[in-house]
This record gives sequence, structure tokens and C-alpha cells, in this order.
Amino acid sequence: MLLFLVLGFTSAWKITATLNPELHQKYLQPKDYKEVDYRSPIPIIDTLAALQLGELLFHNPQATLQGSCASCHKVEKAGFGLTQFPIGNRGDFDVILSHYQDGVNIDVQDVKTPATANCYETDIALWSGALGAKGINKDVSKMKLASFKEQNALGLDGIYTQVFVGGDVHNITPMIENCKDVPFWDEKANKAFGNKLSIYNGSIAIGMYEKSQVTSQSNFQRWLRGESEKLHSEQGFKIFLEKCESCHTGSQFGGNVIAEKIGKSDFQGRFILTGDINDLDMVKAPQLYNMKDSPTYFHSSEPITLFRAIKRHGLTTTSETWKVRSFLVNDCHDDSMQRYKEYCKMN
Repeated sequence: MLLFLVLGFTSAWKITATLNPELHQKYLQPKDYKEVDYRSPIPIIDTLAALQLGELLFHNPQATLQGSCASCHKVEKAGFGLTQFPIGNRGDFDVILSHYQDGVNIDVQDVKTPATANCYETDIALWSGALGAKGINKDVSKMKLASFKEQNALGLDGIYTQVFVGGDVHNITPMIENCKDVPFWDEKANKAFGNKLSIYNGSIAIGMYEKSQVTSQSNFQRWLRGESEKLHSEQGFKIFLEKCESCHTGSQFGGNVIAEKIGKSDFQGRFILTGDINDLDMVKAPQLYNMKDSPTYFHSSEPITLFRAIKRHGLTTTSETWKVRSFLVNDCHDDSMQRYKEYCKMN
């Protein structure tokens, strides 16, 4: 038994030794919402109050046509949708209604619903990476950014930009308008930002709430912090570093890198923003935490297994594929994402 323990600690030490301090810092996530850099374009007076406001607005279906943000982005499942192409709370009704009336707006996407988890450093949003004026988009002309979506020229990072675009696309604006000048909502906004609720600070609050959802309790993150003795799949991590990390990089294992698309569809990728033929079929490599919660994979939302999704990336052997899968499932899964629906308990 003693020999087993010694070997276990020795093995854990060896894999730790492969991470120099610079790389260790590269993979380490914020431990909780207090450590997240929200990069807010407006002053935050009370971070927790802002997160509570964002949480309320994120889950609020009031006055929207498709339901709340949480109708499609299930926070307890890292923000993935639960079906291949989820639609809002009104979805089933609107599908039926469309047979009787023309022009019924059914909020069905033609690409996979992305996770909200681990977007705290995301410079770009959408599979095309077309939203956001930072990161790889910083050199794109303001005219091109604005012609894609007007709000895209505000100079914000991808997540905040996506919320502002969602004001029109997902009817966030009518929901916030319906809450304005109501004492409860103005009180929350005043505590958070020092002003009454508005489209601007309400949208920022939603973006902050999304940025706060970090998978910091996964075994890999706990191991990096010295709170877990070993990884469940050390070999899987080594293979990941060798063959996956070039695209799925950083503490989120993805989110800001554009790579050749995997998955069949007519989606043109980053080309729809830049018009550069070199960007045709180039898409954002998604973050990889809590992937076992996702019902589908790739931008095209293919309903296949995680094993098959990993295998599609060209790993050499079945054994390698299983080891990488084990690393993602057992080391890169945070089982307690439900905690992000309970900021009200953190007063």
C-alpha cells in the first residue's frame, strides 16, 4: 500500500514537472467569480450585485419572444443547449402557430449553441469569430465589423458584443425595456453600477454573469492549484498537449483560436466577416471543459459521441482517442455548475 502511494505521488510529480511556471499559469483559471477580470466598459460598484442582476436578466423570459437566455443555455450544463438545435420557451407554440400565420419568428439556429462557461477571456464570439473588436478582430476595419452587426463596432470583446447583438436577435432589448423604471430592477442596477437599469448596463450585467461561469472545480484545475493529488488521465493530458493544444489552447482549452472547420455544413466561417478567401471554412475552436454535457459536437451540431468527435480530429490510434476522452471527461469536468444559479445565496 505504501509503495502504491509513493508511486502515485511520484507519477503526479512527473506530470507536474512537465509544466513550467509559464505554462502552469497559462492553464490556470480564476478560482471563483471574484478573480475574474470582467473588463467591463463601465465602472462596477458592486461585483456581486452586478452578477445577481445579470443572473436575473439571463433567466428572465419577461416580454421576450423566444424565452430567456437560459431557455437555450443551460447554466447547470455549462451553458450548452440540451438538444441539437434548441429553441426558446415559445418554440413549440410558434412552430404550430406558423402553420396558421405567416411571418412567425421561430428562434432556431443553424449552428450549435455554444457553451457560456469559460468565456471570461473570450475576445471573439460566434463560430465565425465575427463578434468582438478585440483579439484577432482588432485589425478588422470598423466598417466591416459594423456591416456584419452594427453593435460590433462598439470596441468591446466578443461576449459583451454578443449580448448587445442579442438585444435584437434574441429580443433581450424588449425584456430589459419591460424591466426599466420598476423599483426592484432599478434598485439592483443602482447597487451594481450606480445608475437605474438601462439597455447598456443590463447588457453588461448579462455579459458579466456569463463571464463568471468558470469550471474552476474540475479535477484539472484543482490539481493545478495543488488541491488534488493527481490527474485521472495523465496520459490523456500528455497526448492532448502534443496533438490538441495548438488549437484548443489557454486556460479555457479554446475560445480564441480560429482553425479549419470540422463537421459538414454550408457555413463559411470567418469568411463571412472578412471576405478573405483564406478565411473560408475557418471557425472558432471551442472551449473543451464539460464537453460530456454537450449533446452534439462541432459547429454543425452533429449528434455523435464524444469519442467519435475526438477521433474525427485525426488521432493516431483508438487508444489515444480513449485517453484524451478520459482526460476531458474525468479531469476537465466541473460537476457543480449549478452553483452559478445561486448568486442570491452569496449575500
